[in-house]
Amino acid sequence: MKITVRAVKSGELHILPVVEGVQVVRHRLPVVPGACPFSGNPVKGWIEIRYSPTTAVLEVVDLARYVAWVSGGREGAPQSAEEVATQAARDCSAALGHAVWVCLCLHLRPSQRLVVKATAGGLAEGGD
Repeated sequence: MKITVRAVKSGELHILPVVEGVQVVRHRLPVVPGACPFSGNPVKGWIEIRYSPTTAVLEVVDLARYVAWVSGGREGAPQSAEEVATQAARDCSAALGHAVWVCLCLHLRPSQRLVVKATAGGLAEGGD
């Protein structure tokens, strides 16, 4: 679902032309709580998508829809935290045509914090 006429479909997502001078973009979105039908995990969490745009940026309304799908345990969605992070990295990188770094941070039962980092498009791991 795109929100602006400037957005164009690219793979699984919509993108917009980058504004000159933008060096780094970071999106941080909440993941769907309770996506696992067995454990009820995660209790809460977020996914951060980071990249240095060359020609395009991700359209934020469509990105929110995508994160709800990829982290929501729905039909066809990834079924583990590791799969969520790697799928999001691959899809965002494919849409943008350049490297993307993803960090998935989840609070789980019983009393755990799980952090999964993934990259796609040839980017070395970055940030904390």
